[in-house]
Amino acid sequence: MTEQEQYKRTFDTVASSRMQKLEASDIMESRKKNFSFKGVAVALAAVLILISLCGAAYAADLGGIQSKVQVWYRGELTDVTLEITPEGSYTMEFTDENGNPVKHEGGGIAIGPFGKERPLTQDEILEHLNEPEVVYEDDGTVWVYYGAQKTEITDQFDEDGICYVKLVGEGKPIYMTITYMDGYATSGRKFPKPVK
Repeated sequence: MTEQEQYKRTFDTVASSRMQKLEASDIMESRKKNFSFKGVAVALAAVLILISLCGAAYAADLGGIQSKVQVWYRGELTDVTLEITPEGSYTMEFTDENGNPVKHEGGGIAIGPFGKERPLTQDEILEHLNEPEVVYEDDGTVWVYYGAQKTEITDQFDEDGICYVKLVGEGKPIYMTITYMDGYATSGRKFPKPVK
């Protein structure tokens, strides 16, 4: 008698009151009995709810990318909701220091190789939003805001209405040429020619 036959013979004689011999047909029959339409219905309902919520979120966002970011606004690091559409336009909304809602809109395109246009990316829009800003206040003062810097330039305009301001941000100088109430230009190397 081989060793395998001896094991079989020994264990065939061992029986337990809880053990029963199952055939393949018995196992299949057992699985059929445990199938539940109730479980399938619950899973299907969960999938349908998930799909409808995703659709509602997409519809509410109109396909744009909406995120919470921080930008510098008038010398203060501000939490804003920024929504960017696939076309490259954006809407920025937040509450100012007085509790008033503020909304800015803009956008643009970038020109790639061979003159091909593409929408601005979120990083490019954030870079634009964090550029220096010239603000003409109701009280007649003129301010330049850049990052945490707030500089009043009201008395720095010459007789032609031109002001030159050098800012330092992230270790690099930014040269601004500001034409009173008529725009400004920036450069990283030298003062640009006045905007006229």
